[in-house]
Amino acid sequence: MESKKLLAEKYINDECTKEEARVVLQWFQTDEGQAYLEQRMSEDQHSLAKNHQFLFEIPLDRRITLGQESEPGTLLTRKKDLARTKVKPKKWYLAIAAVALLSVALVVFLRPWSDTIEYRTTFGETQNIVLPDGSEVVLNGNSVIRYGKFKGNASMREVWLEGEGYFSVTHLQRGTPFIIHVQDSLQVAVLGTEFNLSARENKLRVVLDTGKIQVNMKDGRKVKKINMSPGQLVELSDAKPYFVKKEVNPTRYSSWKRGELIFENTSFEEIAETLNHTYGLSVVVEDEAMLRQQVNGTVPNDDIQKLLHGLSLLFNARVERQDGVVVFTN
Repeated sequence: MESKKLLAEKYINDECTKEEARVVLQWFQTDEGQAYLEQRMSEDQHSLAKNHQFLFEIPLDRRITLGQESEPGTLLTRKKDLARTKVKPKKWYLAIAAVALLSVALVVFLRPWSDTIEYRTTFGETQNIVLPDGSEVVLNGNSVIRYGKFKGNASMREVWLEGEGYFSVTHLQRGTPFIIHVQDSLQVAVLGTEFNLSARENKLRVVLDTGKIQVNMKDGRKVKKINMSPGQLVELSDAKPYFVKKEVNPTRYSSWKRGELIFENTSFEEIAETLNHTYGLSVVVEDEAMLRQQVNGTVPNDDIQKLLHGLSLLFNARVERQDGVVVFTN
Protein backbone atom coordinates (compact mmCIF):
# COMPACT_ATOMS: atom_id res chain seq x y z
CA MET A 1 0.00 0.00 0.00
CA GLU A 2 2.88 2.34 0.73
CA SER A 3 4.02 2.18 -2.90
CA LYS A 4 0.50 3.13 -4.02
CA LYS A 5 0.60 6.20 -1.76
CA LEU A 6 3.93 7.22 -3.26
CA LEU A 7 2.46 6.89 -6.76
CA ALA A 8 -0.56 8.90 -5.63
CA GLU A 9 1.73 11.70 -4.44
CA LYS A 10 3.46 11.68 -7.82
CA TYR A 11 0.02 11.87 -9.46
CA ILE A 12 -0.97 14.83 -7.28
CA ASN A 13 2.23 16.64 -8.27
CA ASP A 14 1.80 15.88 -11.99
CA GLU A 15 4.92 13.70 -11.99
CA CYS A 16 3.33 10.40 -13.06
CA THR A 17 3.85 8.68 -16.36
CA LYS A 18 0.71 7.66 -18.23
CA GLU A 19 1.09 4.06 -17.04
CA GLU A 20 1.61 5.11 -13.40
CA ALA A 21 -1.42 7.40 -13.60
CA ARG A 22 -3.53 4.49 -14.79
CA VAL A 23 -2.40 2.38 -11.83
CA VAL A 24 -3.20 5.22 -9.40
CA LEU A 25 -6.67 5.80 -10.85
CA GLN A 26 -7.48 2.09 -10.58
CA TRP A 27 -6.28 2.07 -6.96
CA PHE A 28 -8.59 4.99 -6.21
CA GLN A 29 -11.50 2.61 -6.90
CA THR A 30 -10.51 0.34 -3.98
CA ASP A 31 -11.51 0.86 -0.34
CA GLU A 32 -7.93 1.80 0.55
CA GLY A 33 -7.70 4.26 -2.31
CA GLN A 34 -10.99 5.93 -1.48
CA ALA A 35 -10.00 6.21 2.20
CA TYR A 36 -6.76 7.88 1.13
CA LEU A 37 -8.64 10.34 -1.10
CA GLU A 38 -11.13 11.20 1.64
CA GLN A 39 -8.28 11.89 4.05
CA ARG A 40 -6.48 14.12 1.54
CA MET A 41 -9.68 15.98 0.70
CA SER A 42 -10.38 16.59 4.40
CA GLU A 43 -6.86 17.93 4.97
CA ASP A 44 -6.91 20.18 1.93
CA GLN A 45 -10.42 21.48 2.52
CA HIS A 46 -9.32 22.57 5.99
CA SER A 47 -6.41 24.42 4.43
CA LEU A 48 -8.62 26.04 1.79
CA ALA A 49 -11.15 27.12 4.37
CA LYS A 50 -8.53 29.31 6.02
CA ASN A 51 -8.30 31.26 2.77
CA HIS A 52 -12.11 31.32 2.24
CA GLN A 53 -11.82 29.16 -0.88
CA PHE A 54 -14.01 26.20 -1.69
CA LEU A 55 -13.47 23.22 -3.94
CA PHE A 56 -16.99 23.06 -5.28
CA GLU A 57 -16.89 26.53 -6.83
CA ILE A 58 -15.91 24.54 -9.93
CA PRO A 59 -18.91 22.84 -11.57
CA LEU A 60 -18.45 19.08 -11.80
CA ASP A 61 -19.00 18.96 -15.55
CA ARG A 62 -16.20 21.50 -16.01
CA ARG A 63 -13.74 19.59 -13.83
CA ILE A 64 -13.83 16.33 -15.71
CA THR A 65 -14.21 15.47 -19.37
CA LEU A 66 -15.70 11.99 -19.65
CA GLY A 67 -16.00 11.69 -23.39
CA GLN A 68 -12.38 12.24 -24.38
CA GLU A 69 -9.38 10.01 -23.76
CA SER A 70 -5.74 10.42 -24.73
CA GLU A 71 -5.04 6.89 -23.51
CA PRO A 72 -7.56 4.16 -22.51
CA GLY A 73 -8.76 4.73 -18.98
CA THR A 74 -7.36 8.23 -18.47
CA LEU A 75 -9.42 11.36 -17.74
CA LEU A 76 -8.74 14.79 -19.20
CA THR A 77 -9.25 18.17 -17.56
CA ARG A 78 -10.43 21.11 -19.61
CA LYS A 79 -7.66 23.60 -19.05
CA LYS A 80 -9.50 26.47 -20.70
CA ASP A 81 -12.46 25.93 -18.33
CA LEU A 82 -10.27 25.68 -15.26
CA ALA A 83 -8.53 28.93 -16.20
CA ARG A 84 -11.81 30.80 -15.84
CA THR A 85 -12.42 29.59 -12.27
CA LYS A 86 -11.23 31.10 -9.01
CA VAL A 87 -9.68 27.84 -7.77
CA LYS A 88 -7.46 25.56 -9.82
CA PRO A 89 -7.76 22.14 -8.16
CA LYS A 90 -4.94 19.63 -8.03
CA LYS A 91 -5.18 16.37 -9.92
CA TRP A 92 -6.35 14.47 -6.88
CA TYR A 93 -9.54 16.53 -6.81
CA LEU A 94 -10.25 15.18 -10.25
CA ALA A 95 -9.62 11.69 -8.94
CA ILE A 96 -12.12 12.28 -6.12
CA ALA A 97 -14.67 13.42 -8.66
CA ALA A 98 -13.87 10.32 -10.69
CA VAL A 99 -14.65 8.19 -7.63
CA ALA A 100 -17.93 10.07 -7.18
CA LEU A 101 -18.76 9.37 -10.82
CA LEU A 102 -17.66 5.75 -10.69
CA SER A 103 -20.51 4.51 -12.83
CA VAL A 104 -19.68 6.84 -15.69
CA ALA A 105 -15.93 7.42 -15.41
CA LEU A 106 -13.15 4.86 -14.92
CA VAL A 107 -15.48 1.87 -14.81
CA VAL A 108 -16.56 2.67 -18.36
CA PHE A 109 -13.10 1.54 -19.34
CA LEU A 110 -13.53 -1.80 -17.59
CA ARG A 111 -17.09 -2.63 -18.61
CA PRO A 112 -17.67 -5.73 -20.74
CA TRP A 113 -19.15 -3.76 -23.64
CA SER A 114 -16.00 -1.69 -24.08
CA ASP A 115 -13.93 -2.48 -27.14
CA THR A 116 -10.94 -3.42 -24.99
CA ILE A 117 -10.71 -4.38 -21.33
CA GLU A 118 -7.37 -4.17 -19.56
CA TYR A 119 -5.92 -5.33 -16.26
CA ARG A 120 -2.50 -4.25 -15.08
CA THR A 121 -0.35 -5.21 -12.09
CA THR A 122 2.42 -3.25 -10.44
CA PHE A 123 5.79 -4.68 -9.37
CA GLY A 124 5.35 -7.61 -6.97
CA GLU A 125 1.55 -7.63 -7.30
CA THR A 126 -0.60 -10.54 -8.50
CA GLN A 127 -4.21 -10.41 -9.61
CA ASN A 128 -6.89 -13.04 -10.28
CA ILE A 129 -9.00 -12.36 -13.37
CA VAL A 130 -12.06 -14.16 -14.75
CA LEU A 131 -12.55 -13.69 -18.50
CA PRO A 132 -16.02 -13.45 -20.14
CA ASP A 133 -15.98 -17.15 -21.14
CA GLY A 134 -15.18 -18.32 -17.60
CA SER A 135 -11.47 -18.81 -18.25
CA GLU A 136 -9.24 -17.69 -15.39
CA VAL A 137 -5.90 -15.89 -15.38
CA VAL A 138 -3.53 -15.21 -12.50
CA LEU A 139 -1.51 -12.19 -13.59
CA ASN A 140 2.03 -11.90 -12.18
CA GLY A 141 3.75 -8.66 -11.18
CA ASN A 142 4.49 -5.95 -13.75
CA SER A 143 2.15 -7.49 -16.32
CA VAL A 144 -0.74 -6.43 -18.56
CA ILE A 145 -3.57 -8.40 -20.11
CA ARG A 146 -6.06 -7.01 -22.62
CA TYR A 147 -9.03 -8.64 -24.26
CA GLY A 148 -11.95 -7.73 -26.47
CA LYS A 149 -15.55 -8.87 -26.49
CA PHE A 150 -15.84 -12.61 -27.04
CA LYS A 151 -19.18 -13.45 -25.51
CA GLY A 152 -22.06 -15.11 -27.30
CA ASN A 153 -21.35 -16.42 -30.78
CA ALA A 154 -17.82 -15.02 -31.09
CA SER A 155 -15.79 -17.03 -33.59
CA MET A 156 -12.55 -16.50 -31.65
CA ARG A 157 -11.45 -15.60 -28.12
CA GLU A 158 -8.44 -13.29 -28.24
CA VAL A 159 -6.28 -11.83 -25.47
CA TRP A 160 -3.00 -9.89 -25.47
CA LEU A 161 -0.37 -10.44 -22.78
CA GLU A 162 2.67 -8.43 -21.75
CA GLY A 163 4.51 -10.02 -18.84
CA GLU A 164 3.52 -13.28 -17.18
CA GLY A 165 0.29 -15.07 -16.42
CA TYR A 166 -1.05 -18.50 -15.52
CA PHE A 167 -4.03 -19.48 -17.69
CA SER A 168 -6.86 -21.93 -16.97
CA VAL A 169 -8.77 -21.89 -20.25
CA THR A 170 -12.38 -23.06 -20.43
CA HIS A 171 -13.13 -25.47 -23.26
CA LEU A 172 -16.32 -24.50 -25.11
CA GLN A 173 -18.49 -27.14 -26.75
CA ARG A 174 -18.41 -25.36 -30.08
CA GLY A 175 -14.60 -25.43 -29.99
CA THR A 176 -14.08 -21.66 -30.18
CA PRO A 177 -10.31 -21.07 -30.42
CA PHE A 178 -8.56 -19.20 -27.61
CA ILE A 179 -5.64 -17.14 -28.97
CA ILE A 180 -3.04 -15.32 -26.86
CA HIS A 181 -1.02 -12.66 -28.69
CA VAL A 182 2.37 -12.02 -27.09
CA GLN A 183 4.17 -10.26 -29.93
CA ASP A 184 3.29 -9.21 -33.46
CA SER A 185 4.70 -12.47 -34.81
CA LEU A 186 3.93 -14.85 -31.92
CA GLN A 187 0.71 -16.52 -30.83
CA VAL A 188 -0.34 -19.28 -28.46
CA ALA A 189 -3.42 -21.20 -29.61
CA VAL A 190 -5.46 -23.03 -26.97
CA LEU A 191 -8.58 -25.20 -26.73
CA GLY A 192 -8.85 -26.07 -23.03
CA THR A 193 -5.83 -26.31 -20.79
CA GLU A 194 -3.68 -24.94 -17.95
CA PHE A 195 -0.28 -23.41 -18.59
CA ASN A 196 2.17 -20.68 -17.58
CA LEU A 197 3.08 -18.07 -20.17
CA SER A 198 5.87 -15.52 -19.80
CA ALA A 199 6.45 -12.89 -22.48
CA ARG A 200 8.90 -10.32 -21.19
CA GLU A 201 10.96 -8.08 -23.44
CA ASN A 202 12.52 -10.32 -26.10
CA LYS A 203 11.88 -13.70 -24.48
CA LEU A 204 8.91 -16.05 -24.68
CA ARG A 205 8.46 -19.10 -22.43
CA VAL A 206 5.45 -21.42 -22.32
CA VAL A 207 5.13 -24.29 -19.83
CA LEU A 208 2.16 -26.64 -20.22
CA ASP A 209 0.49 -28.31 -17.22
CA THR A 210 -2.51 -30.01 -18.82
CA GLY A 211 -4.21 -30.17 -22.22
CA LYS A 212 -2.72 -29.15 -25.56
CA ILE A 213 -1.51 -25.86 -26.98
CA GLN A 214 0.24 -24.71 -30.11
CA VAL A 215 2.84 -21.94 -30.35
CA ASN A 216 2.82 -20.14 -33.71
CA MET A 217 5.57 -17.89 -35.00
CA LYS A 218 5.25 -15.94 -38.24
CA ASP A 219 8.38 -15.98 -40.38
CA GLY A 220 7.61 -13.91 -43.45
CA ARG A 221 4.70 -15.66 -45.15
CA LYS A 222 5.36 -18.92 -43.35
CA VAL A 223 4.10 -19.90 -39.91
CA LYS A 224 6.19 -22.20 -37.74
CA LYS A 225 4.02 -24.32 -35.45
CA ILE A 226 5.10 -26.11 -32.29
CA ASN A 227 2.63 -28.49 -30.64
CA MET A 228 3.04 -29.00 -26.91
CA SER A 229 2.11 -31.81 -24.53
CA PRO A 230 1.83 -31.64 -20.71
CA GLY A 231 5.18 -31.27 -18.95
CA GLN A 232 6.86 -29.55 -21.86
CA LEU A 233 8.52 -26.15 -22.07
CA VAL A 234 8.95 -24.10 -25.22
CA GLU A 235 11.25 -21.08 -25.20
CA LEU A 236 12.27 -18.48 -27.74
CA SER A 237 14.56 -15.48 -27.25
CA ASP A 238 16.85 -13.09 -29.08
CA ALA A 239 19.79 -15.08 -27.75
CA LYS A 240 18.28 -18.25 -29.23
CA PRO A 241 16.10 -17.19 -32.20
CA TYR A 242 14.69 -20.68 -32.60
CA PHE A 243 12.29 -22.78 -30.56
CA VAL A 244 13.82 -24.73 -27.67
CA LYS A 245 11.56 -27.56 -26.49
CA LYS A 246 12.21 -29.79 -23.49
CA GLU A 247 10.62 -31.78 -20.65
CA VAL A 248 10.37 -29.93 -17.31
CA ASN A 249 8.62 -29.93 -13.95
CA PRO A 250 5.70 -27.55 -14.66
CA THR A 251 5.03 -26.78 -10.99
CA ARG A 252 8.34 -24.94 -10.76
CA TYR A 253 7.35 -22.37 -13.36
CA SER A 254 3.93 -21.63 -11.87
CA SER A 255 5.05 -21.70 -8.23
CA TRP A 256 4.91 -17.88 -8.08
CA LYS A 257 1.10 -17.95 -7.98
CA ARG A 258 1.22 -20.12 -4.84
CA GLY A 259 3.36 -17.61 -2.97
CA GLU A 260 6.78 -19.15 -3.53
CA LEU A 261 9.57 -19.53 -6.07
CA ILE A 262 11.01 -22.99 -6.78
CA PHE A 263 14.56 -23.22 -8.15
CA GLU A 264 15.94 -26.34 -9.87
CA ASN A 265 19.48 -25.80 -11.09
CA THR A 266 18.47 -22.19 -11.61
CA SER A 267 21.25 -19.72 -12.36
CA PHE A 268 21.63 -16.47 -10.46
CA GLU A 269 21.37 -14.65 -13.79
CA GLU A 270 17.86 -16.04 -14.33
CA ILE A 271 16.86 -15.12 -10.77
CA ALA A 272 18.22 -11.60 -11.29
CA GLU A 273 15.97 -11.27 -14.36
CA THR A 274 12.97 -12.23 -12.23
CA LEU A 275 13.87 -9.66 -9.59
CA ASN A 276 14.12 -7.02 -12.29
CA HIS A 277 11.09 -7.83 -14.43
CA THR A 278 8.62 -8.92 -11.74
CA TYR A 279 9.71 -6.86 -8.73
CA GLY A 280 11.32 -3.81 -10.37
CA LEU A 281 14.69 -4.31 -8.68
CA SER A 282 18.08 -3.67 -10.26
CA VAL A 283 20.61 -6.31 -9.23
CA VAL A 284 24.32 -5.65 -8.63
CA VAL A 285 26.87 -8.40 -7.93
CA GLU A 286 30.36 -8.00 -6.53
CA ASP A 287 31.68 -11.02 -8.43
CA GLU A 288 30.47 -11.74 -11.99
CA ALA A 289 31.10 -15.45 -11.44
CA MET A 290 28.04 -15.39 -9.20
CA LEU A 291 25.85 -14.92 -12.28
CA ARG A 292 26.68 -18.46 -13.39
CA GLN A 293 26.11 -20.02 -9.98
CA GLN A 294 23.13 -22.41 -9.84
CA VAL A 295 20.96 -23.30 -6.86
CA ASN A 296 18.14 -25.62 -5.80
CA GLY A 297 15.56 -24.62 -3.23
CA THR A 298 12.33 -22.78 -2.45
CA VAL A 299 11.87 -19.23 -1.18
CA PRO A 300 8.69 -17.27 -0.33
CA ASN A 301 7.72 -14.51 -2.76
CA ASP A 302 4.74 -12.96 -0.99
CA ASP A 303 7.06 -10.46 0.71
CA ILE A 304 10.11 -8.94 -0.98
CA GLN A 305 12.16 -8.90 2.23
CA LYS A 306 11.49 -12.60 2.83
CA LEU A 307 12.38 -13.30 -0.80
CA LEU A 308 15.71 -11.49 -0.56
CA HIS A 309 16.50 -13.16 2.76
CA GLY A 310 15.80 -16.57 1.22
CA LEU A 311 18.09 -15.79 -1.71
CA SER A 312 20.86 -14.70 0.66
CA LEU A 313 20.68 -18.11 2.36
CA LEU A 314 20.61 -20.05 -0.91
CA PHE A 315 23.61 -18.21 -2.35
CA ASN A 316 25.38 -17.79 0.99
CA ALA A 317 25.68 -14.09 0.20
CA ARG A 318 25.02 -10.80 1.93
CA VAL A 319 22.14 -8.83 0.47
CA GLU A 320 21.70 -5.08 0.84
CA ARG A 321 18.76 -3.17 -0.59
CA GLN A 322 18.73 0.54 -1.23
CA ASP A 323 15.48 1.70 -2.80
CA GLY A 324 15.28 -0.12 -6.13
CA VAL A 325 18.81 -1.53 -6.12
CA VAL A 326 19.83 -4.84 -4.54
CA VAL A 327 23.52 -5.63 -4.01
CA PHE A 328 24.72 -9.25 -3.56
CA THR A 329 28.13 -9.66 -1.93
CA ASN A 330 29.94 -12.97 -1.44
